[in-house]
Amino acid sequence: DNSGSVLGFTYYNGTSATDYTYIKNMQLSKEEILQLGEEQELPLFQIYEAYCREMRNQSLMDYDDQMVYAWRMLRSYPEILAYFQKQYQYFCVDEAQDTSKIQHTIIGLLASRDRNLFMVGDEDQSIYGFRGARPEFFAEMKKSFPELKDSEPGGSASIFMSKNFRSESPVIDFVNEVFDKLFDLTRDSIGYRDGDRLVCGKNEHRREPFPMIHILPKVTGDHTGEP
Repeated sequence: DNSGSVLGFTYYNGTSATDYTYIKNMQLSKEEILQLGEEQELPLFQIYEAYCREMRNQSLMDYDDQMVYAWRMLRSYPEILAYFQKQYQYFCVDEAQDTSKIQHTIIGLLASRDRNLFMVGDEDQSIYGFRGARPEFFAEMKKSFPELKDSEPGGSASIFMSKNFRSESPVIDFVNEVFDKLFDLTRDSIGYRDGDRLVCGKNEHRREPFPMIHILPKVTGDHTGEP
């Protein structure tokens, strides 16, 4: 049976909520959704339209709609954008490599006035590709914000943290070898340069961990007032 509830996680031959999430996070156009449907051999655009229509009819929003409507309001109503730009002058984005296209668009709008943007991420890792997260968006943000361009050693615009304090040298060496091959083949836009290689910093300032065992004094009736 190829049919199911339009608000369910599956609707037609395996189509799931992940497809809707991907479409919204990547801000796909009608043509791009149709092409994606052809690749999956599904009437994806018709299914997606039915899903969105039913959501509106029931006055419902899914998680990704929060970003879709936020983006629409910020783009369509300058007074709303100005209000939040005045309210928040500084923006910090953690795990930036796992953010999607629509998230970067919203970040760009909010930070476009004061341009006080601090981003932390690793272009060489990403685990949320299923919902449209792309490390390339993190790298491309430097084009919109030249202030984030790579700086000279000791500069403050872009800081690369290459020292890894979690793992021993054999693990770091193995990771570097894997990344050398993986990113050279799959992501030329980012690549894996010599300067990106990890360095084991674990033993440089090695010290014994602080003891986490605390010996508590014996509590008697004399201390608490209880028998």
